[in-house]
Amino acid sequence: MRSARSLALDLFLISLGTVSALILRDNFDVSWDRLANFAPYIGITLLVSCGVLPALGISRSSWQFASAGDHLRIVAAAVIIVAASVTIGFIGTRLDDVARSLPIIQGMLIIFLLSGLRAWLGARRGAVDAVTMPHHPHAQTGVIIGLNRFTELYLQCVGEFAKGRIRIAGLLAERERVGLSVLSYPVIGTPEALDEALRQLEIHGVTVDCVLVAGTVESLSPEARAALVRAQAERPLQVEYLADRLVPPLDKAAAESEAHLVERAVHGDAESYLRLLVHAPRPSYHALKRVMDGVGAAILLMLLWPVMFLVALVVVLDLGLPVLFWQQRPGLNGRPFKLFKFRTMAAAYDAQGRRRSDEERASRLGSFLRRTRLDELPQLVNILRGEMSFVGPRPLLSSDQTVEHAGRLQVRPGLTGWAQIKGGRRISTTDKAALDIWYANNISLLLDVAIVFGTVRMLVLGEQVRHDAIIEAWRDLGVVYSVGDRQGQS
Repeated sequence: MRSARSLALDLFLISLGTVSALILRDNFDVSWDRLANFAPYIGITLLVSCGVLPALGISRSSWQFASAGDHLRIVAAAVIIVAASVTIGFIGTRLDDVARSLPIIQGMLIIFLLSGLRAWLGARRGAVDAVTMPHHPHAQTGVIIGLNRFTELYLQCVGEFAKGRIRIAGLLAERERVGLSVLSYPVIGTPEALDEALRQLEIHGVTVDCVLVAGTVESLSPEARAALVRAQAERPLQVEYLADRLVPPLDKAAAESEAHLVERAVHGDAESYLRLLVHAPRPSYHALKRVMDGVGAAILLMLLWPVMFLVALVVVLDLGLPVLFWQQRPGLNGRPFKLFKFRTMAAAYDAQGRRRSDEERASRLGSFLRRTRLDELPQLVNILRGEMSFVGPRPLLSSDQTVEHAGRLQVRPGLTGWAQIKGGRRISTTDKAALDIWYANNISLLLDVAIVFGTVRMLVLGEQVRHDAIIEAWRDLGVVYSVGDRQGQS
């Protein structure tokens, strides 16, 4: 598997950088006894790296197509690896054989080796980072069949000119490239397995609108052409060729719906107020909140990795591989991200390709993990990446996140939020949206602390509806709310 070989090579470079740091620190005067005493620290560094590199997606990135986002993730990984190694080493051995300046040299060498080699291999490719693309609420979602220079050119054009109007859910290429990524886009399967790829994306909440072919019909194998015909017959799917469309035009109907939404809000429609009435952001606290989220997630990942390892082991014994489940959710400003959880249900399809019911997929251990929220622990990685926060509106599936409720996307989604402690699953989605927007308008450190304590109380006592908070949220939006009316009336 290519990603496993990439991880092994990264681990070799990290060990090389760690040993080189020791040699440089000791002015090239290193004995075998010195190396033997230093070996436990090297082992701790490699053990930490085995968890950090896959968690940040570094080992799955194709080296020749390394993007700016890949290099930034390498820097973050180096900082986390060194910090975690020093912390664990200090607890275990007090770092008696590690000089204070050595971890700094170690981190710099790790960044130089991991990032430098990738930059050297992809220096002539001019990679574009898909993560930094702006997002458009009416973006199309597609998959690309074929991996060649034209694919690379198209992905670069998307990043440069599309302004977020098209999202690439993945690439389909030859089998040996499956599991890698190109310009931050994953290779999710082969062209012949198009049906399975679309089905798996649907499970993860990703609806594909079009299939883009990087080549001609003749370039596809007979099996791939048959899979393409089946996919068109089963779904409302467009098939286009990249030569005919480099950048999709903005759909006129989508623009008209945006204008209609504004007109509805002007005439006092309460649903539209949920999208439009969001006060000015507080950039100073948002920056502080992001720093606290990142530091808190890193510390909790270091402290809770034994718990996460045990949960992963339970999932493997109960349900088998894979351990993690992801779904695409809209995040800050509607930009989609992958939300991770420990898997708590069996596969959605049986060996014959028939969809199983939720009752057939249910697991007692999985129900326990959901009830205790242990399945949410992998979302610490989402927080570390900056895709989520500890406190914020809970991220919804794209199909549940309506345009009218888009005001709740003005802040990062969170593990818990104002709506969760003021009613949770016992109130309507409209009331939840009003509470989430109230939180976005009143976000502060004290409010976040209150939500954290409120979450602990909710886990102990259960969900309780607080009508006073709901009334205040609607009043803040300029809408008169009646307890008997779940929608709110103008």
